[in-house]
Amino acid sequence: MEIQKTQYFSPAAVRPASLLILDRDQTPKQITMKGNMTFGREYPESDCDIRVESQITGRDHGEFVYDMQDVSYSYVDHNSANGSYVNGMLLGKDAPGNGTGVKLSDGDIVRVGRRTLNNPHPEAVLMIFSRSFASDENWNYFQMDFSQPITIGRGETNRIRINDL
Repeated sequence: MEIQKTQYFSPAAVRPASLLILDRDQTPKQITMKGNMTFGREYPESDCDIRVESQITGRDHGEFVYDMQDVSYSYVDHNSANGSYVNGMLLGKDAPGNGTGVKLSDGDIVRVGRRTLNNPHPEAVLMIFSRSFASDENWNYFQMDFSQPITIGRGETNRIRINDL
């Protein structure tokens, strides 16, 4: 006779939302999102929650808005002069639907800079929204050199080495 048991299933814990930020100093920074957070340029009197080193980013460039009901984030451009791009779509003073937010999903890219990625502005800012990053991730900057193949893996001969199965 088979004994029936009640089994408890617990889905994997959802990690808190975070941003991986790359600005002109090219040092990757990861921040954990906490409610609504404003975004802007670093300067002595700045009161923005997220500050970046970039002269093309406005003092009060935009905001990451938290929705408690569906536990999600949206990004809203604050009518900035240079605008913001979310996955290549322009938001800002010259964009259609100015002032409306874009709901963010894991892996979405928020960028301040030129529309084309192959010719980035030297002061460009790139932010990757994620619910997958662990709080103790170790981020590194890797300068791409296309004169030789770039291999990624665990082996010692790889140009980019990853210590994970």
